[in-house]
Amino acid sequence: MADNMRRDERAISALRALYEGMGYRKFKMSKFEEYELYLENKRFLQTEGIVTFTGQNGRLLALKPDITLSILKNLREHAVFPRKLYYTENVYRAVRRGGEVRERAQVGLEYVGEVDLYAMGEVVSLACESLAALDEDYVLDVSHMGLVTGLLEEAGLRQSARAEALACVAGKNEHELRRLLDREGAAGPAAEGLTKLASLSGDVRRVLAESAPLALNATAQDALAELERLADVLSPTVGLAHIRLDFSIVNDMSYYNGLLLRGYVPGVPEGVLSGGQYDNLVRRLSRAPGAIGFAVYLDLLEQRPEPEPEYDVDVLLLCPGDDKALEAMQRARALRDAGRTVRVQRETGKIRGRETIRL
Repeated sequence: MADNMRRDERAISALRALYEGMGYRKFKMSKFEEYELYLENKRFLQTEGIVTFTGQNGRLLALKPDITLSILKNLREHAVFPRKLYYTENVYRAVRRGGEVRERAQVGLEYVGEVDLYAMGEVVSLACESLAALDEDYVLDVSHMGLVTGLLEEAGLRQSARAEALACVAGKNEHELRRLLDREGAAGPAAEGLTKLASLSGDVRRVLAESAPLALNATAQDALAELERLADVLSPTVGLAHIRLDFSIVNDMSYYNGLLLRGYVPGVPEGVLSGGQYDNLVRRLSRAPGAIGFAVYLDLLEQRPEPEPEYDVDVLLLCPGDDKALEAMQRARALRDAGRTVRVQRETGKIRGRETIRL
């Protein structure tokens, strides 16, 4: 029967079982929150727009464009950590072109509490297993904000220039990054290290070795040491074959401080999984010491062509007349009880049965 489920339904079922099997509990939330929550953290959202409306009490509300912020807000008064939560929700975002509202289906998880080595290993492992549930030929790119943060500190860039530098690294734009560094008067090993980040990606162990000379201060050294320990934990468990290090993956330093994750599957030109460690954000919104999580964007799977099933049902049961109606109902029930899908009709038509039975 699973073959007849829609692709997103199969994915939700598989991911829910995966997360519940590791002790994560489902978190349910309303479709909207107060707009102020999103306005104060708009840079974290990285969305084109927020859909707002005025509630009956006059408050400005918003259809939720993000799940993480809603979870942290609702955990604000809870002091017992860690909390392991997962969700299956839709988010709503306004598209500036044409004023349309886009609904996106997400499944994800949040580990809220102290992010130690085990927590990182568990979340990265679950990210790998989530992608494998969608396609065995997946790739999970991993980065760490500590390396780029350390290089930016050493380069001595102004705060405004740091945001520009991050954008250049994310776009793998070494030419513009060099122009920016020249403009800011940044030179030496830190400046050279920043330009190397834009193209530093590939096999985990190789990239870690190549990155060692870029660890110019304690911040960068701690980041690489953390990645080394994480690789040691993941190698004998989920393995490193589908994991790449890609230091061009960066994000806003106001929110993210550690690991960054981005996952891909064949047939989809953009990442279907995104997440990371956001201790800086969680400390602003709750009493938790840290948090790490990711979201899987199920709507992107629609870009992949659905393979045509070989058969429509397991058994096509042909009932040529009313005198066979009772027998057909009994046979159909017995087949369903045996776990087989069945369709009853007079003639074959265009229905393809793995087995055809004529009464």
